[in-house]
Amino acid sequence: MKEPSIIGTWINVITQTYESYGYDKNALLAEAGIDVRDIRSPDARIPITSYSRLWALAVANTKDPCIGLNVLPYLKPTTFHALGVALMASSTIKEAMDRLLQFYQIITDEVDVRINAGENVTELCFSPFPDRPLPAAASVDAFMAVTITYARTLDEESLKPRSVELMHDRPENTQRFDELFRAPIVFSAPDNRISFYNSDILKPLPAANSEIARKNDQIAIEYLSRFRKDRLDYQVHEKLIELLALGEPSLDKVARSIGMSTRSLSRYLGRRNTSYRDILTETRKQLAVQYLRQMRFSIIDVAFRLGYSDSSNFTRAFKQWFGRSPSDFRESIGL
Repeated sequence: MKEPSIIGTWINVITQTYESYGYDKNALLAEAGIDVRDIRSPDARIPITSYSRLWALAVANTKDPCIGLNVLPYLKPTTFHALGVALMASSTIKEAMDRLLQFYQIITDEVDVRINAGENVTELCFSPFPDRPLPAAASVDAFMAVTITYARTLDEESLKPRSVELMHDRPENTQRFDELFRAPIVFSAPDNRISFYNSDILKPLPAANSEIARKNDQIAIEYLSRFRKDRLDYQVHEKLIELLALGEPSLDKVARSIGMSTRSLSRYLGRRNTSYRDILTETRKQLAVQYLRQMRFSIIDVAFRLGYSDSSNFTRAFKQWFGRSPSDFRESIGL
């Protein structure tokens, strides 16, 4: 699979934030190995390694580990392409959360986004994949800050989440976190999540516009289509998600389903230093984590959804991937 990426327009928000500290944003981009021409197009994507390096340099140069909380003045409705506008036109905060879940890959495929809906509280989670490096703390802070700001823009400035959880360590001074989130904050948590009261997120929103939301949803769909069309490996990944519940599909079956010969697909993937087996394994790993985070699926259910005929084979594979059993993984995230 190709390296995860992030939308280029978000880089502009980071560099403007950095510039507000009195530093040269072009020098920062150059040091991070990002060409300024690569972030001008609304379709531009930046590799996560370059993005993480950018945040690390920004924190080191400004000596402010909480710089991610200061991105808000530089956020634009179109920073996240059509998704930002669609979010603003949503009928409720819950609908905006569902829209974010559907289209989050417009922003990045670095994390797994999910919604845990309870009777009184709904959690919006941004979970790193277990086999990838943790996102930069400043990056997490920035996205969490953007999330609560979007919610308050949609509803009212006084909106308070039930709680906020962050995986990174507690900073020396938490005042800026307290002022921004206005809720109990847990650091060194097992996940990155914001919990909202259902009574807040199900209220009709005054600025809702279903026509604008639908039109921008369509633009978002077209964006993702272009993004995925350029990534044949992603097409294989998507087809595997569709077929795995019926048993492990063959390379020939997947190739035919996307209109290619087995030989052509194998050669294409080989030129990109991957293979069908690599993508199958990566897809299973990602889906395993997503399914295990949902208690409605038993471990046997997860195994069958991943195309395993026997749950013991799944457990053995999971241990090879992550060094622990599926049940141990669930226990580690508090499920």
